[in-house]
Amino acid sequence: MKKHSQMIASLLAFVMIFPTAAFAGTDWEGWDAEKRDDAWTVFDMTEWTEFESLGYVPSILTTYEATASVSDTVRGYEEQIKAKLQSYTQDYSGYTELMLAIVSLRTNGAGSDIFDIAGLPNYSPEAEISTETSIETACHLLVECVRKSEDANPYKMDALLQAIVIAWYCNDPTLIDYYTEKKYSQFETDTYMEEKGLTIDHKAVLRSLNAIYTCKEVKMVGAAAGSGTVAAGIAGTVDSNERLNWLFPSGVPTTPTEVQPYLTTITVPINTTSGQTTMNLRVHNKLANELIATFEDLLTVKGFYVDPGDTFGYNWRTMASGTGKISHHSYGCVIDLNANANPPSYWDATPDPSSPYYNNPQVVAIFKAHGFYWGGDWSPSFYDPMHFTYTNH
Repeated sequence: MKKHSQMIASLLAFVMIFPTAAFAGTDWEGWDAEKRDDAWTVFDMTEWTEFESLGYVPSILTTYEATASVSDTVRGYEEQIKAKLQSYTQDYSGYTELMLAIVSLRTNGAGSDIFDIAGLPNYSPEAEISTETSIETACHLLVECVRKSEDANPYKMDALLQAIVIAWYCNDPTLIDYYTEKKYSQFETDTYMEEKGLTIDHKAVLRSLNAIYTCKEVKMVGAAAGSGTVAAGIAGTVDSNERLNWLFPSGVPTTPTEVQPYLTTITVPINTTSGQTTMNLRVHNKLANELIATFEDLLTVKGFYVDPGDTFGYNWRTMASGTGKISHHSYGCVIDLNANANPPSYWDATPDPSSPYYNNPQVVAIFKAHGFYWGGDWSPSFYDPMHFTYTNH
């Protein structure tokens, strides 16, 4: 009895020290009370390094969120704006809330030209601007601004994101060039705008934006921070012919709505020309831990950098081959890494091996070691070196 009491006391002490979140997702069906207690005892007595192979190591993952406080009218354009931002080679939908904030500030959703494109400097529309044209033009301008920098993060209202907003208002992506070394020079901006005859009160714009656009840091705690249900190293052992069935045991999704329960957002470490930072990727939850481990390994490749504005995962769309079939990007099992520096053959361009964003043999080897196929191994007519795919599609 004394020994039993001591065991209970030990388990209670353990639960107080390590949150039960680590086992929150465990399916105990078929376990009697004794077996479950034994499992907890083993969990208590086992070295954490051993549990890493099971994917249950408690950790803290920091990510970011952004929300625009806008009217219902403006919110009604969310899906149209998001769809447009997802239609590019890279997925820019993380900027959806920022774009809604801009709509709110410029028109509050009134009229067809919801972004007031006609009011941008150096823009002279020949006819009335439709809602579709307004959204398309606004998103294209934003993407041009974002592509000017590799470190932009829509979830952090830092100097760079402010520079992107000002450049958008000025209808001039070149203004981003005045952002250097994580410092946005007020003097250089004013001088440039004066030379270009731009009269935008950018200070007032940023004050108004900050009033309705909120960015916050979010810390997630739990097994792999809730990023996945399968430990790194397991995904690569699944038979290549069974991988879609393994990802979707209840059937492959046929709509964006059906795939959402299988997706999770992970934060991965990356090296950029400005130093080590992180970026978010939307991926299948069974591949989450594998991809986190992959990007951790990429940090060891000397001289190789990741462009977060040119790297993406989940994107519901059809295949680039033009067959009309659903791309496997839609299943969260593909990563396009440094897209513009590693163009596919159908872009009529070739990668530059001297580029720090070139997916060199070390990078390819790391992805393959984690169970991914490389589009650079495909036929010359469909060579796709940016493309790392779990399903070889």
